[in-house]
Amino acid sequence: MKQQKKLESLAAEMLIKMLPETIIRKLLDDEEFSSFSQLGFISYKGIGSFHHRDIVMALERGRILGERVSIVAKDGKHFFLVRSPEGIRIVNAENEDDGRLIHDLAFLDPEKDIRLEALNFVINQCWPSLPSVSYWLQILAERPLNKTEFFRLISDVRETPGHFKSTMKNSWRNGGEIDITALFPSSFIYYEALIGFPSEGMSAEAWIDSILIPKLEQYIDQSLSDGLKCALALNIDLKLSSVKLVSDIRASELLAALGSLVKTRSPLTLLGIIEIALSHLDSDAKFLKLASEALERLLGKKSEESGIIYAWEMMPSLIKTGLSRVSVDEKLWHYPPYWRRLAAFAHANVLIDTLEMDSRQAVDDFTDWLDSLITPKEVSATLLDMRKESMWKGWNMTSFNFKAIVVERLMLMKNTLEESRLEFPNSHLVDSAIEDLGGKESLLLSSRSSPLQDRRSIESMQNDENINSDSVAEFFSGIIDELNYEPTGVEWKKLVVACRVQCFDSNLFDNLIKGVGNLTLENEEKERFFNTLESAAEIATVQRCKALADAVTHALVKAAGKFSTALDAKIGYYIILMSSGAIIDDSDWTEWIGKKMSEYAFSVPKGEACQQLLANLDDLSSLMKLKERCLGRARKLAVSGIN
Repeated sequence: MKQQKKLESLAAEMLIKMLPETIIRKLLDDEEFSSFSQLGFISYKGIGSFHHRDIVMALERGRILGERVSIVAKDGKHFFLVRSPEGIRIVNAENEDDGRLIHDLAFLDPEKDIRLEALNFVINQCWPSLPSVSYWLQILAERPLNKTEFFRLISDVRETPGHFKSTMKNSWRNGGEIDITALFPSSFIYYEALIGFPSEGMSAEAWIDSILIPKLEQYIDQSLSDGLKCALALNIDLKLSSVKLVSDIRASELLAALGSLVKTRSPLTLLGIIEIALSHLDSDAKFLKLASEALERLLGKKSEESGIIYAWEMMPSLIKTGLSRVSVDEKLWHYPPYWRRLAAFAHANVLIDTLEMDSRQAVDDFTDWLDSLITPKEVSATLLDMRKESMWKGWNMTSFNFKAIVVERLMLMKNTLEESRLEFPNSHLVDSAIEDLGGKESLLLSSRSSPLQDRRSIESMQNDENINSDSVAEFFSGIIDELNYEPTGVEWKKLVVACRVQCFDSNLFDNLIKGVGNLTLENEEKERFFNTLESAAEIATVQRCKALADAVTHALVKAAGKFSTALDAKIGYYIILMSSGAIIDDSDWTEWIGKKMSEYAFSVPKGEACQQLLANLDDLSSLMKLKERCLGRARKLAVSGIN
């Protein structure tokens, strides 16, 4: 019987090592499983594993005897456990110079003050906060943690952004192996700490007002500097300006907090510092100096020594890759796109202040590596997001567009101050940046779309935009004439830009649908054929035109029999999925995508094209809720084409 229990315990330990951390947390909450698995060992790299019971008993003996006590690791090695004001130290019995201070063991100490001091130490390390801190405070004030509680608290600590940042910084500086999973956490708790809890069915504006802003206000109340770190990292839209968040803070406190943050390598944080400083010019002249310093670091000569010159290149790749990762994660993909986008920006901000690059070549190698990691499933997730929020695309986050977002905000600040006859510090830096980006018109166009815009914005745009209707009509008329002459010409790209600026009228749609309907693969180069249909699919999604989406998929199905490679089949699948964003109602979309994918699967050539399509359909199924899965027939047709 003892042997059987031992084997069961070993099996459970092996299972735990193989499972993701979120599953481990669920199992630890299950008393039946915890009892079976006997998860009593606490392990430390480079030292060994100790039984929870042995540590508790050793700490109790140490309290009574007032001296160090011996303890034996799982592998038989002997150590001393030493209680000290700094924490609990584990010392090698054979070499007393070989010791390590381990703060978390103090959670098991019999003395209340030692336990609470350990918690206070941990709280200070867990930026922006430790989840359920009041819960842990209540328990530790009464008694030491039991083994399950100990593992849960350690897990909570490890999922905070502060712990992630310190661990990543140590690994980076020490040349440790860092892979994609280490760079981009899959922990919901991690992202919730940065941007708050997501709420399905709530618009971006409502979520910001009811959840995000109150959370940031709470962080700022707890610690002005730490709260601003969170708030300024989200400074991607005027809706998230931090000016109002600190309107009641005393000037001296605000100056000190902003002064401690100005050494950042984050363009978004520096933008927020400038914005807050300029809004407080009348309270203290030092704010003008602070704004000048921040702008010099952002756009001036100090940008290279500060690392900002590299941040402009790194941030877009970090945002795109991070967004791709969270958009396919089983715990995160079903949350609103705007929440995942904000999570990606916030995490990229953490990384940019953690990873240290010292050369252009290192930055290029790093961003090339990140950009190469995107998977077909991540592309599918991006296209699915366009159905709900199509005004902004993650893959459009280039270094040019990222800089345009920041410089446009600076331009607006500069204009506002100059209209009030106030000084804008280092204004020549803003002027130079505007020119480098192609001038004011190019800047406004490239920075126009925000990650926080939802699909309703296109419907209200016609009333909000101050565009001369005669000019618009003339522009679209010229586009129609050009497309009649060259059906796959560059005019399609102009329309892709215009579709986010102005609602299209029925006459334009009629001409676009007719043009797509006349496309044939025989008469066009394959690349131009696909590019045209991709543009039409994007227009259909942004403008919500089902008829144009139908025309796109019909053209693909007609041409599919002539596809010659797996890549052709994959591109066609992507275009159909993008087109599906034009279908608004969920049940209509489910029926539409199932039907169109079946027609497409029936038409693609047998062999590698069907094999590729099957892989794509499997990815898509895994990103759909069970009740929405409707690709069974399409999968069967693809499978039949493989054999």
